[in-house]
This record gives sequence, structure tokens and C-alpha cells, in this order.
Amino acid sequence: LENNSAHVRVLAEYLPAFAVGGDFYDFVDLGGGRLLATIGDVSGKGVTAALMMSRVTSELRRLAYECSGPAEILTRLNRSLRGIQDDRFVTVVCVLLDVPNRRWVVANGGHVVPLLRRRSGVISGLAYSLNPPIGMIPMPEYRDEIFPLESHDIVLLATDGVLEMLSGGPRDVCSTMGQCQLVDILRKAPHDLAEIHRRILSSKDALSNGRDD
Repeated sequence: LENNSAHVRVLAEYLPAFAVGGDFYDFVDLGGGRLLATIGDVSGKGVTAALMMSRVTSELRRLAYECSGPAEILTRLNRSLRGIQDDRFVTVVCVLLDVPNRRWVVANGGHVVPLLRRRSGVISGLAYSLNPPIGMIPMPEYRDEIFPLESHDIVLLATDGVLEMLSGGPRDVCSTMGQCQLVDILRKAPHDLAEIHRRILSSKDALSNGRDD
């Protein structure tokens, strides 16, 4: 994303476990200094997950222009995808950068918690109050969480494949090892997007683990 109305820099990397996968991300410039970032993970892997992912990303891009904010996007996405695939679900987080109102607006549907790093080095999680993934229950209640925007903020979005990579293997249900490792990388790195990205990918287990997108 070379140019956008919010005048922010974006850096992204996608490493599927197979030729195709179910993880996805997108950025939608809504104009007037408003930029929507979405990231998610379709349950399963391979071609079936990739086909579902294609449907989800298409719907997200359409809803980005029709909805008032991230929570409404997730609510309507859940409604439109319900029953599409038997037992599949999708974790999604939507982050709206709203420069005119100096705020981040976040809604989380069962996804990895986004991390915010301030220029001062302070790190915090955005939208810890997880709501159910898309397609899991008929009428979930998603809600927007609002955080103040500061100059030179960095927001890090990831799928659980990154946490698995950093923890060195499949995570126990209640394990936060991968998340702690990610926070540690973010804390020790200089306040530079490219360097943070490099350090995540060059972590000690990164090259030996290809079991998840």
C-alpha cells in the first residue's frame, strides 16, 4: 500500500504452510484519513480453506464501504456467511485507523489480539475482549473498542501461525508463550516497522516451523 489518505506506512508478509492457505489480510482506504485493516484465519488449511478465504475477503471489502465501523462489519459478515460451510469458522479482527478523530477503532472476532506500540516504547493489546469467531453462533454481539491515536504509533497484526512459530510448536489451549515472545520482540526492537518485521521472521524457530500459515 504505497499511498493512502491516512499517510501511513504498511508492511505485510504472508507465508502459507502449503501452496494456498486460509489466512488473509487486507487494507481498505476509505478516504479522508480513514484506513481499515483486516486480518483473519479460516479454520482448516489447503484449497478448501483458500476458497472460503476468498469469499470472506470479498465480503469484508464490500462491507468496509457500507458499515459504520468494525463491529458492524463483523456482525454483517457473520450474517452473510452463516451456513456457507458446514463446520467452518473464521477468526477476524478489524482495525480502523481514524486520523480525523485521532483514534483506533477495533473489533475482534476470536482472533489474535493486535499489539500497539507507542513511540515511547509502551506496548498494549487492543481488543482483549474476544467475541466468537465468524460463523460459530447465529447472533453474536460484536462491539467496537476505541483507543487514542498518537503520533508514530505502530500496530502489529498477526495470525496464530506467528505465535506457533515463536513458541516452537503447537500451543496448548491456554498457553500464551507465543504471544509473550511476540511482545518481547516488539519491546526490544527499535521503533521501526521494517526492523520489527525482520526480527519476527528471523526468530530462532522461524525457519524450522512450517506447520501453519
